[in-house]
Amino acid sequence: YNTDSLQNRCNMNSKKKQKRISYVQILVLGFAGVILAGAVLLSLPISSANGTFTPFIDAVFTATSATCVTGLVVFNTATYWSTFGQLVIMLLIQIGGLGFISVTALYFVLTHKKVGLSHRELFVEALGATKLSGIMRVMLLAIRGTFCIEGIGALLLSFRFVPQYGWARGIYYSIFHAVSAFCNAGFDLLGFETPFCSLTNYVEDTYVCAIIMALIVIGGLGFFVWEDILQKGFHFKRYALHTKMVLCFTAVLIVVPAIFFFIWEKGNTMADLTDGEAVVASLFQSITCRTAGFNTIDLVGLKDSSSLLSIVLMVIGGSPGSTAGGIKTTTMFVMLLSCFSKLRKRKDINIFGRRIPSDALDRAQSIITIYMLVSFVGVIVLIEGSGVALGPAMFEIASAIGTVGLTQNVTGTLMASGKIAVSMIMLFGRVGGLSMLMALALGNRAANTRYPEEMIMIG
Repeated sequence: YNTDSLQNRCNMNSKKKQKRISYVQILVLGFAGVILAGAVLLSLPISSANGTFTPFIDAVFTATSATCVTGLVVFNTATYWSTFGQLVIMLLIQIGGLGFISVTALYFVLTHKKVGLSHRELFVEALGATKLSGIMRVMLLAIRGTFCIEGIGALLLSFRFVPQYGWARGIYYSIFHAVSAFCNAGFDLLGFETPFCSLTNYVEDTYVCAIIMALIVIGGLGFFVWEDILQKGFHFKRYALHTKMVLCFTAVLIVVPAIFFFIWEKGNTMADLTDGEAVVASLFQSITCRTAGFNTIDLVGLKDSSSLLSIVLMVIGGSPGSTAGGIKTTTMFVMLLSCFSKLRKRKDINIFGRRIPSDALDRAQSIITIYMLVSFVGVIVLIEGSGVALGPAMFEIASAIGTVGLTQNVTGTLMASGKIAVSMIMLFGRVGGLSMLMALALGNRAANTRYPEEMIMIG
């Protein structure tokens, strides 16, 4: 009887493992399905401004960039795509920003259907949550908050765009750019005069820049941070450790890089700006590098030091459970705290009166290692396959894996191999390194054997 009971428990645990892995597969296949559907629509003549078929590889690249909220484009969004094509791109951005699982949650809400345990577990996997309780509350907050914030952003942008472009076009531009900014996508419709100009024509417009920056930051904080702030108000001491870490590190990643951008670029790409405008441009560059994809200054003309700093910011990205990509702020924060703990000869990683579990450090180390390896392979493919120089290749791959969308005029020159590689890396960056590998390693079971321990020399 005991043997049978033990066997039953083992079978149940095995099924749970298979189910947990299958959730990850659902996420990957779901994103792939959305991309494929978007690519088919974008390849049709109705999606292009000149009414011709778009090469399927370019349609796949654009659909991947939109769904993975990246913003890298091979065609000028404003002039190449028709209104229908632009609406398809905006829909893909919205689905990708929320995550297609959130669309599933929206379906349950609209149809008033009961959400089962399996769907709740899927939502947990999609948001990267640590617990099942309250997951539907977070999902509903994410959906309602997204549409509310995007609506406010569109309304504010309309005060600038409507006088410039008229009612219909101004409102359309306001909605598109509010969605693109909040979802950290970086697609724009402002290249009808100067192709691929992004927001460079608004570098002196503090009003537009401030709204775009606010949308980017809010979208990149994460839905769990929203919930914590709404529940506890502006009482920092009452926040969860995750919220405290996200808010503190986000502030550091905005202010400190902006100071360096101002010092390095004031006499370079920002030479024609006043000190106040240069401060705003520096803040914008610091914020947009963390997965947003808009730019107000010439990225090709950046100093090497500014390009390197931009690459670091792009790889870090936003926060977990947000519309942003990258290795995430908490991942980098945990690694830095681990280094400080080692220097101070402390065994535990402590911050804000709390101890961070060792599993969090193991996960952070794995994520960073995976991202480094994938980035290395991607850079090699661009150098050898498309003849891209080392610096721009590193910038492009960092932009793709961080789902940022900034480029130093490389995307349009990519060969087929480069487009395929960048597309795969964008999907990798949106889904997440560990999730992608878990989906590919379905048949591998966790080993129960532990071998004898033996010390090795490190460092």
